[in-house]
Amino acid sequence: MGRAASGRLGNDAGELDELKFHWGTAYDIAVTGGAFTVTRRTGRGGRIADPLPEGLRLRILADCAAMPVPRGPAVNGGGQQRGVSDACEDRALDALALAWGAAYEIYVAGGQWQAWREGAGDQDVLTGSTPDELNRAIRADWAREGTP
Repeated sequence: MGRAASGRLGNDAGELDELKFHWGTAYDIAVTGGAFTVTRRTGRGGRIADPLPEGLRLRILADCAAMPVPRGPAVNGGGQQRGVSDACEDRALDALALAWGAAYEIYVAGGQWQAWREGAGDQDVLTGSTPDELNRAIRADWAREGTP
């Protein structure tokens, strides 16, 4: 069973801690009414919720891409600070790869989020303008095609 499927509320409190570790400086993260929820610490935007921690992570990434969230400085391997959009993109790629990496190659090309299903033709590339859009396209493809 994949991580997204295994993270049902109540089965793994560690996933809540993981969300807080990665996003706690920018969002208040909690479990409310049977769902994982976040609100921005800045007060902008509304409450975001999802029954799965991985779903909430993707919603956070989409929210961050749509309206960057002030966070502590991220540092790359060369010791230089990176912009918020770079940090958000890295986290989005990590989250999508964690959820779908066994079946799809996930990448960003020309500002477009893309996924290629293992074994699919070269023209069969899924796209989205945000990580959340790409996730929806992957879910729809998965529902149509099933396990590779």
